Amino acid sequence: GPAGSMDAMEEDTPPALPPPPPPTTGAKQPPYKDPDDGRQRFLLELEFIQCLANPIYINCTVTLLTASVSNWLVRD
Repeated sequence: GPAGSMDAMEEDTPPALPPPPPPTTGAKQPPYKDPDDGRQRFLLELEFIQCLANPIYINCTVTLLTASVSNWLVRD
């Protein structure tokens, strides 16, 4: 009867999924809304990468981390 045809309909239709986002073409729509189009974030990440490339920065960071970890370990 009608109930059987309803079951068949439910089996044929895939589960409802949200539609995929439309592809962004060019730089018309940035993924995040920033007044400067993410330039500040880009500069911060660039500065961070430059710090990572600096052996003095790495050495200082490792020294500070090692000191703080050993202080935390011997703390009683």
